[in-house]
Amino acid sequence: MLTGLLLLVGFILAIVLYFAVPRRGITTGRTSFLPGTNFAFQSTSRLPVLSLLHRTTVLWRGHRFEFALVRFADRVCRAYILEQPGYLRQATGLGATHRLTDTLGREYVCWTPEPRDADQMAAAVALWVVGTCRYRESGHFPDPLQAAHELRRS
Repeated sequence: MLTGLLLLVGFILAIVLYFAVPRRGITTGRTSFLPGTNFAFQSTSRLPVLSLLHRTTVLWRGHRFEFALVRFADRVCRAYILEQPGYLRQATGLGATHRLTDTLGREYVCWTPEPRDADQMAAAVALWVVGTCRYRESGHFPDPLQAAHELRRS
């Protein structure tokens, strides 16, 4: 009885690890918006265990953001938000802050269309960071062109 239970638990654990553990290496994304910052995307399954993924830190004007960057088998790239500054007195809804959630309720950067390569996602993350900082200060999330202009000025 105990042996059968241990085998079942081991089998279930193997299945979870198979689908959750990163595999097939790391793809690096770069963007001219944040020169010198490397964005490391790990190839993984549809339900990655975020704590097992490499963390990418983005610092901008004293604000610190941490992301788990994922590239799925269908080439869609996602930037899961692990840490970020609070929204101060601004609304924290997903729409206002340009975030989405996956089936497990984990938040990631909203970008349309979903980036299909690491460089596109790296640029989206850079623009989202600037937008989030601006939103915290003013309550207004700038459009990507405004955010790009602000990044180029700094």
